[in-house]
This record gives sequence, C-alpha cells and structure tokens, in this order.
Amino acid sequence: MHISTSEIISILAEFEVHKDPVRGFTHFAVKGEVLLDETLACMSRYYARDAASIPLALWDFRLADLSSFYSAELESTILMIEKNIEMRQGGKSALLVDSDVGFGLARMLETNWELTDLPMEMRAFRKYDEAVAWLGLSDT
Repeated sequence: MHISTSEIISILAEFEVHKDPVRGFTHFAVKGEVLLDETLACMSRYYARDAASIPLALWDFRLADLSSFYSAELESTILMIEKNIEMRQGGKSALLVDSDVGFGLARMLETNWELTDLPMEMRAFRKYDEAVAWLGLSDT
C-alpha cells in the first residue's frame, strides 16, 4: 500500500503536487501559464519540505503553457537546484513535456544540467511511460 499526499499551489500557473514518500516520488502536475518566479517558488517549497526524503521527481508540463518561460531563465532554475543539491544527492528529475517549445526548453535545461557534473540526474521526455520507467517506477 502506498501512502500519498496532495496539495495544490496556485498563483498564475497551478502546481498540483502529489507525494508518495513510500516510493520516494513526487509528481508535479503543472497547468496554465508558467513563469520563472512561480516555478522557483514551487521548487523552493519542495526543497524545504521534501527533497531529502523524496528524491524522485516528475515535473509534468503537458498541460502547461511554457510560452512565457524563456531559455535565459534556465540558468536561474539550475542555480536553485545547485544551491540545494545536498538534499537531492542521487535524486532524479524527469521533465515531461509534449509541446515542441516545451521539449526544446526541457532539453536545454537537461543539456545545461549535464555540464554541471552534480550528483543528480535530469532528463526530458515526451512520453509519460518512458519518464516513469527512467525514474524506476511503475505506473501502478
């Protein structure tokens, strides 16, 4: 039996957060227009509360509008992760996007992350099943 908790963080975009501490997994379902400040606020909340005990994260942007999120803002996202890396040692983050723009941004983030050589993995996906498999989780 898996115990999970959920919360909704809503500003402009909606970040619906589902936590499964038993499997060490957090699913962030993001809807609406995504801005950098909101994303960093959600990440900060995750690092403050759960990152150390819940090392696997699926950021699901399939219902998100990423048109206001610019490639230049990716550096701020990486800096937020680097600042909190001690809590995510050995963790994994899957970025799930289905739009071409979103996938391009996710791949840029993944590529920039690889250059940091820090002890956490990040990868972009277009398909849910592939993201979940890479995290080492089944969909059940």
